[in-house]
Amino acid sequence: MLEEVPDYVQLERGGFLIQNADNIQAGTQVIYDDLPLVVYSAGVVTLSIEKKEFYLDPDTVIPATHTVKSLITPQMLKEISNKLYWSDFADSIDSEDYIDYTLIGLQILAIPFIIYGFVKSCRLPAIHSTKNEKRKIYKENISLLRKK
Repeated sequence: MLEEVPDYVQLERGGFLIQNADNIQAGTQVIYDDLPLVVYSAGVVTLSIEKKEFYLDPDTVIPATHTVKSLITPQMLKEISNKLYWSDFADSIDSEDYIDYTLIGLQILAIPFIIYGFVKSCRLPAIHSTKNEKRKIYKENISLLRKK
């Protein structure tokens, strides 16, 4: 399975689908067209990608160099790489990860209930009695202690 979209692919009929390159040279001709594109060349195609050079030798002999704008757009390339990322991510998850993600999701769902319970408990009337009731209870306790 592919991990990322390749920089170039050799096609069946002798051309090269170039999807990422800093500089493209077909024989002696330098190509400045927008990527992605298909290059049919009579000679060696040289690609410069991040300070590395790749030399692509075509299988079939073509009399002249031609470039064709690819039907694949840069947006499609982004979508393909996004699909590849999520596919690799899904393949790398095992049962322990599913359990972890499920527990994290349940904790996130529990947060509103925890906040609601905290707010409700803060709004309850005070359980403590008023000052007069405290004095009354104190006096009753003192009188009970004196009777003994």
